[in-house]
Amino acid sequence: MTATVLPADGPRLVEELVPSGLFVGGEWLRAGGAGAAIPVHDPGTGELLGTADEATAGDVDAAVGAARAAWPGWRDRGGAERAVLLAALADQVEARAADLALVETLDNGKPYAVALGHDVANAVATLRRFADLAALDAPDEVEAVIPRRTSPRVRVDRVPLGVVAGLVPWNAPLMTAVWKLAPALAFGNTVVLKPAEQTPLTTLLLARLVQEVGVPAGVVSVLPGRGPTTGALLAGHPGVDKISFTGSTEIGHEILAGSARDFRRVGLELGGKSASLLFSDAVRANAKRAVSTAMWAVFANSGQVCSAGSRLLVERSVYDEVIGLLVSMAGSVRLDHGLADGVQMGPLISAEQRARVHAFVTDPATPRPVVGGVPVERPGWFYPPTIVEVADRDAPIWVEEVFGPVLCIAPFDDVEEAVAVANDSRYGLAAGVITDDEQRAARVAAGLQVGTVWVNTHNQYDPAVPWGGMKASGLGRELGSARAAYTEEKVTWFA
Repeated sequence: MTATVLPADGPRLVEELVPSGLFVGGEWLRAGGAGAAIPVHDPGTGELLGTADEATAGDVDAAVGAARAAWPGWRDRGGAERAVLLAALADQVEARAADLALVETLDNGKPYAVALGHDVANAVATLRRFADLAALDAPDEVEAVIPRRTSPRVRVDRVPLGVVAGLVPWNAPLMTAVWKLAPALAFGNTVVLKPAEQTPLTTLLLARLVQEVGVPAGVVSVLPGRGPTTGALLAGHPGVDKISFTGSTEIGHEILAGSARDFRRVGLELGGKSASLLFSDAVRANAKRAVSTAMWAVFANSGQVCSAGSRLLVERSVYDEVIGLLVSMAGSVRLDHGLADGVQMGPLISAEQRARVHAFVTDPATPRPVVGGVPVERPGWFYPPTIVEVADRDAPIWVEEVFGPVLCIAPFDDVEEAVAVANDSRYGLAAGVITDDEQRAARVAAGLQVGTVWVNTHNQYDPAVPWGGMKASGLGRELGSARAAYTEEKVTWFA
């Protein structure tokens, strides 16, 4: 695919592959009212790929209304019937994997191989996982423990919540859209997806596939739009029963506060400032492997990952060696358009995001980078792998989520210090431990206040494994069984 497709083909390919408008009630509609066109750019060139409609208040009403009307029929189909459609959608996504990956690369900037082998593959696996769980969904039988003259039978059903609003981020738009869509549908809910304004294209293409496999009208709608307008309207809509949001902690605060008015259910997967703890034994055993693991923990997806290992803590005895290897390896990373042969790291999502990243690097509290730190002068929004030695633990670059290819590094002297420094953050999404000592790895992992710990790897996700954070990194979990996240318990007693 990438050998025959050039970035210049982007606008034509998007026009051919991606539906225009909004997907509401099983139909493709144009935005109503004063909805404005949203420009969609290729981050690797800065060129315009096309425009997306911006859903207005009337469009949000229509989508939520269609979802509400479709809900009883979808709920009452039963898990086995829902499973058939989810499995069919998985097959269709797999069949169109090359197109989805191409559109994701053009829209988001990530390397095509990553879009295909990671994001699309994960979406297929997630749909199949929840098709299987939908087919198995059944009430639980509970035996009462208090002695009675009769022995009642108690059934606990998991009933769907209703209409789910899925607010999707721009860093992994297809994968995270499916993370919200698949479990919600599996357990009998209907869904309105709002893709990020920067990256609406693969979610719109996904909607076409939903339509092709025969998911009933209204069960899934897709509303492109900006966060402060369409996103806020959808999150605050009285017809929505649950909000599933992935994005910044600041917006998560706003959504949570708004949900308190009517006790609306929320799932929040928010920011992170993840630490990687690199021990000397791993460096002595295989320095390049250990340092590569630490480096790609933050440079994968150009650092635009909520779980990026952006704080690297290195045992002092190997600190200088690690710095030297990092500088050498970071300097050889192939930075290019996502469709280029051999590309390892693509651009940032926008000019605004690149400016934000650079502002952290040039902040007066930030030491001079040992490598990188200068925006790349070429078309598109590229920023090089950047490494900063940080002694001041109050410096914004150490404390705040940068969301770019910037690695902060500092030494530690013992395990207790490393764990304390790693935990000294308002975030608690993930962490990495790099060591050849399994007992040490288990001991350190137990002490880290995060939702996920990776040992000798990073940024691994699987639909069977729960995903989410502690502290300011969110509420609830994506994936795993997800049954509790998209249903309520309802108890029936039989005498």
